[in-house]
Amino acid sequence: MKFPSEEFYDGSLRIGCEEQRKPSDLSMWVSRNNPIKFVDVVGVERTRTVATDDSSQQSKYNAEEVDEAVSSRVRLSARIALSHL
Repeated sequence: MKFPSEEFYDGSLRIGCEEQRKPSDLSMWVSRNNPIKFVDVVGVERTRTVATDDSSQQSKYNAEEVDEAVSSRVRLSARIALSHL
């Protein structure tokens, strides 16, 4: 939660009680017209070398964050599909 706390709340955002740390469904949007959701994902940041036109660069990634993003997108798509039946 460090990034959203520092970037959007001047460092004042804090993690709540244990109940609030459980995975949520997709009902916790910041606003209906601006669907942004902050999710704290515990994972490992990894580095890999990526070849570029200029040289090789170090790129960072977190597979657990990718998994959570894909999972959230799949759940959202399913909810949208069901709402149009």
